[in-house]
Amino acid sequence: MPVTRATSAAGTYATTSALAPATPPRADRSLVAARLLVAGALVAWGIQHLLLGDFVSRVFPVPAAGFPLRSILARLAGLLLVATGAAIVAAAPAHPADDPRRGAALPRIARLAAHLVAGLAVALVWAVRLPPLVATPRAGLAWTLLGKGIAIAGTLLLVAATFGPTRLRAVGRAMLAAFLVLGGVQHFIYPAFVATLVPAWLPARAAWVHLAGAALVAGGLGLLVPSARRLAARCTSAMILAWVPLVHLPRALANPGDANETTALFEAIAFAAGAWLARDEGIGARC
Repeated sequence: MPVTRATSAAGTYATTSALAPATPPRADRSLVAARLLVAGALVAWGIQHLLLGDFVSRVFPVPAAGFPLRSILARLAGLLLVATGAAIVAAAPAHPADDPRRGAALPRIARLAAHLVAGLAVALVWAVRLPPLVATPRAGLAWTLLGKGIAIAGTLLLVAATFGPTRLRAVGRAMLAAFLVLGGVQHFIYPAFVATLVPAWLPARAAWVHLAGAALVAGGLGLLVPSARRLAARCTSAMILAWVPLVHLPRALANPGDANETTALFEAIAFAAGAWLARDEGIGARC
């Protein structure tokens, strides 16, 4: 009888354990951090739109002066950015392989919101930014603005890809890589301007300009080569993230009234996270 009772108890425990809902897996910390960094940038840009009543981020192009309902549209865009960032924050701990029947609502919402903003950004960037470039193809700033809009959309596609399988991961990676190459090439075309961004306390500022340009080109191309992708993603992410305390944060603090500097600060944060997310083909792969 003792043996029978023990066997019965063990069987009951096994049955109960099998029926008990398993604890859902959680995403690795680097994935969660990257999601949160992109979400923080979206919320920051959205708050800028709401406070200033204007299109100050590069997510959406700035309408022409006198555009009807410009202030209202800017604030609506700000609400969309804040809501998208909040959705990503809420879903940040989710594992990419979460069971759709358990706790998958938040990842689905975050993925949908990221796709929505990315799609709007691409459509508006190409509709508003591209025509001026056709007329004046040598306008460096216009190329930068076009590239940043595409890179932000690409980063959002990479974030969306972490919430489930998608064919748009490669598209998002290519969009971000294209901007990195463009930015790197511009370091060589406009070295005098880029040198103004290098901290004054660094020696050989011209050398830093060319070194950073070469690194951006190498990083962008490396993201497109499977064998070099992980190394390129890690190095590029680390480099851009290092620019936050070295370049962007001091400039934003020194010019608190300049919305462009604050926007650029969060762009660097988002692009660093995007480069990190571009490192793998598989969703949620550990480093």
